[in-house]
Amino acid sequence: NHRHHRLTYHHEVGRAILHLGSRRHGADDIQSGRRSNLIVWNHNYAYRARGVNSWDRDSHYEQEEGIPSPVCLSYTHDRDYEVYK
Repeated sequence: NHRHHRLTYHHEVGRAILHLGSRRHGADDIQSGRRSNLIVWNHNYAYRARGVNSWDRDSHYEQEEGIPSPVCLSYTHDRDYEVYK
C-alpha cells in the first residue's frame, strides 16, 4: 500500500538521493543549516505515446486502503486526508 511507511533515510552531508517522482516521498523540517533540491525532469517518449497524462490525478489514482501511517498522510495526495489529519 502506498500509504504505509517503508523507509526513513538518514541523510549524510555530501550525499544525494534519487527517486522516481511518482514514488510517494517527503522531507522532514530541517533543524539547522539549509536544504538544496535539484530536480531533474526526464522524458520517456514511449510512455508518453501511450496517452497517459501523468499530471491527471484521476487517470492513475491509487485507491486508499485502510488507515495510513501518520508520516505518509498527504494533503496533496490523499482524498481522505481530513478523516485522518
